[in-house]
Amino acid sequence: MRKEAAEMPRRKSIASIDAKISDLQKKAAAAKERYERLCRELLQLQHERELAMGQEILSAMKKSGKSYREIMTFLGSP
Repeated sequence: MRKEAAEMPRRKSIASIDAKISDLQKKAAAAKERYERLCRELLQLQHERELAMGQEILSAMKKSGKSYREIMTFLGSP
């Protein structure tokens, strides 16, 4: 039986490394696109919420019988 020198880890070929790099680049690009799409959707929903809240405030103001100036004074706005 022959004693082998300390075993060296197998080296990966440049082609296999390049393939993994390419695969990870594609996955990262897909993740980035998904992230950007979700961010756009989030901004749209936040905008919709602000509009709904504005409508709710306007409706409450109309029902209160208070004037715009009275409400702004109450809120502490000049």
